[in-house]
Amino acid sequence: MQRYAGIWLLELLEAFEALAQEGGEPTHLVLVGAGSVRAVVDEAAARRKAVQGAAGRIIAAGERPLRAVARYITAGDLLALPSWAEGTPNVVLEALAVGRPIVATSVGGIPDVVTHGRTGLLVSPRDVGALGRALREALARPWDKRAFAEAAPPSWEESAEELQRLLARAAFGDSERIVA
Repeated sequence: MQRYAGIWLLELLEAFEALAQEGGEPTHLVLVGAGSVRAVVDEAAARRKAVQGAAGRIIAAGERPLRAVARYITAGDLLALPSWAEGTPNVVLEALAVGRPIVATSVGGIPDVVTHGRTGLLVSPRDVGALGRALREALARPWDKRAFAEAAPPSWEESAEELQRLLARAAFGDSERIVA
């Protein structure tokens, strides 16, 4: 699953094409979102569909409401996010929360939330070969569901309480002075 974002999406398409050409169990790439490379995505999807006996399809779902995006994440076997630059993307946290491994680039805040080999596989940006190998490995390996439960982000209430403690400590030197 992937949100359209930019040129790096072309690398995901290239890595997926190589994976699909290897044969084996059919693998599908579902792309959710809209963006500047939509026409290229549609062309790639049409090419894959035209291949007789294709071992995988590209499904360009387009822009969807947030609830629908959550269903796509849950339905997928993994989340791929080969961005060249990121903060800490919510989509990664959402995938971890539902126990989906992540294949992503080691940029921005992604390595802070994805533990390589435990909750996903991290690759260098702009390395299509490494991305393809990581996709193949992530699809083939068994993942420890407990690791995802441990890595899942805290609830909104827990996050708010932790933020309150941190702000109290910064303002007053301890977290006991503010009572909620």
